[in-house]
Amino acid sequence: MKNHLLYIVCAAVSACVMLQSCNDPAKLRREFEMNTGGESLVVEGRAVLYFEEYRCQSRYSPDRVEFCVGDDLMNTYYILDADKTPAGLGSRIRGNLSWATDTQVKSRRGLEFEVVKVEGDKFWLWCRKARIGLVVRELH
Repeated sequence: MKNHLLYIVCAAVSACVMLQSCNDPAKLRREFEMNTGGESLVVEGRAVLYFEEYRCQSRYSPDRVEFCVGDDLMNTYYILDADKTPAGLGSRIRGNLSWATDTQVKSRRGLEFEVVKVEGDKFWLWCRKARIGLVVRELH
């Protein structure tokens, strides 16, 4: 009986550790930084939208500090309304994010993003709390 109980406890602890490592925010952030090249939205490690030039459009409004990427029909898109334009590596911005896929529309308000990577006019933004990463482009 003791061995059986010990087995159950060990199995439960192992399962918790595995689940925790799969949802580890630091791991999700690293994967987002390493595996995301262009404008995109990644939620909890799952790609929602990747910019594809032949079927997507990108827009940036400096007056409203709004970044928008979507497919040509706007069936799949994301829009970030930010409080300011990303300034550089390590800077933080706050904003409201909405996105849609073929099956659902979602939004999150009051997110805080950190700029975790910069390449030219592209900024990799990561929200640790919501486990959301997006790449935005400051178009001129």
